[in-house]
Amino acid sequence: MLGARTNREGGPGALAAAIVGRTAAYGLHLPERRKATHLIDVSCALAGPADYGALGYWVGGQVADGVPYFRLHAPGRRPEQEELMALGAAMGASGAVALYHIEGVTPEAEFARSALKDCAPTRLVVRDLAAALAALNARLEHIDFVSLGCPHSTLADIERVAALVKGRRVRATLWVTTSRGVAARARESGAVDTIEASGARVFAATCLVVAPVEGLGFRAMATNSAKAAFYAPTHSRIERRFGTLEQCVAAALSGEWPPQDAVAGSGSCCA
Repeated sequence: MLGARTNREGGPGALAAAIVGRTAAYGLHLPERRKATHLIDVSCALAGPADYGALGYWVGGQVADGVPYFRLHAPGRRPEQEELMALGAAMGASGAVALYHIEGVTPEAEFARSALKDCAPTRLVVRDLAAALAALNARLEHIDFVSLGCPHSTLADIERVAALVKGRRVRATLWVTTSRGVAARARESGAVDTIEASGARVFAATCLVVAPVEGLGFRAMATNSAKAAFYAPTHSRIERRFGTLEQCVAAALSGEWPPQDAVAGSGSCCA
């Protein structure tokens, strides 16, 4: 997505490349393998990271380890960093996508567009996200655990959480995971102190996917990560709700999953 040339490497291969200063010339290191295999026409509006995550969940399951090329047809703004992260992480979870293009957005989109006529990609049309949202959501009302930050929360995410919990106490366990660098900046700004004053926790350099949540006694999770929602039932057998950051924070504060229209600024999750 950034235009950097890499494959989805295993730990031993990546370590060997670091030791010798070389990596094998295969896969996405080669220009011809970076051409689109699937053309994804998205006609519904995408309101925020949760919508992009739901889209990525569905597309990953369709394209497996292919290279999708997205055309976003609904009027809207340019996707933000958090939305691109959510899209990529979800496709890497439900599928094995290591590279994607968005027309007019990603660095190699023009290269991919010019190559479309030569590679005859499979075309998929996304008119709504109803199927993805249904698959990512169990019928839960009571929430005892909320996880934000898979992939890691950005500084903007953390500051948004701080604003939502300021002066309040959470009723469900709330974890926010991020990188060490972002955590340090958020602590300097006071956002971490605000979040932790609510009873929530900010963790650095780890992720929900490797946490022993079942062993900690949690049974009903809310998350804004399609990746985490995809892995939760198989990794921990925990039931989950998937939605926006605002919906998840509201669930942490009340212990209940809020109705779609009960959270200001929650986005639309087109369906």
